[in-house]
Amino acid sequence: MSIARRIEKLQRDFLWGGLEDEQKFHLVNWQQICTPLHSGGLGIRNMATFNKALLGKWLWRYSREPASLWRQVIDSKYGGQGSTISWDIEFTRSVQDWELEMVESFMSLLYSQTIRPGVVDSLCWSPSCRGLFEVRSFYTTLISPHPPGIFPWKSVWKAKVPSRVAFFVWTAALGKILTTENLRKRRVTILDWCCMCKSSGESVNHLLVHCPVAWELWSMVLVIFGKNWVMPRDVVDLLSCWKGIRGNSEAGKIWKMVPHCLMWCLW
Repeated sequence: MSIARRIEKLQRDFLWGGLEDEQKFHLVNWQQICTPLHSGGLGIRNMATFNKALLGKWLWRYSREPASLWRQVIDSKYGGQGSTISWDIEFTRSVQDWELEMVESFMSLLYSQTIRPGVVDSLCWSPSCRGLFEVRSFYTTLISPHPPGIFPWKSVWKAKVPSRVAFFVWTAALGKILTTENLRKRRVTILDWCCMCKSSGESVNHLLVHCPVAWELWSMVLVIFGKNWVMPRDVVDLLSCWKGIRGNSEAGKIWKMVPHCLMWCLW
């Protein structure tokens, strides 16, 4: 695991430009970065989690290969007094009130399974349509245990803009660019005011969407395209709602680039 942590440190430093002596802020936490694109991450492989997924393959093989020599060696070495290894599940702890719903859900799941008499038990890997274990699907389950939230990843990454600009928009959508508000959260002593309108606090959504200067720029561009629009509450909603000209026409390509260009100019 120490090797995995060293590799991840190199990845983090490279991503944020910190391989040199100059110290750079790591704007987004590594766990978020390792989630898939549709969950708001970059899809970079988490080495420690991937190692667990690889080890999971051996657990699968252990249950599927009862007669193999390597399993017999494991049983004899780690099986205790007997010759088998099994789960020892004991519900001895008192259940708290806030856990009742989870226990009820767990019991409902158990009772929903139909037991067929006279049939040999077998393992089935539900994340795979074939029912067979896959390292990739196990890794995806470990890295994203919950359903993905709504993140406009196509609007961020599909626009025909330089990678540097798309990366900036991704960081802005997560609310992590270094506005004065975020700098103050990092204990940097600085006045919390917008550098353009000189009044409100400089949050990400204010700077890129709601600032009077930003709003004037957005309105000017929308008029050029013949659009009337009420600006959404934040950057994520703006990217999610940025529909209109579809297809691969030149106008469609330009329209998809507009949010990136305006946010980059405002920054």
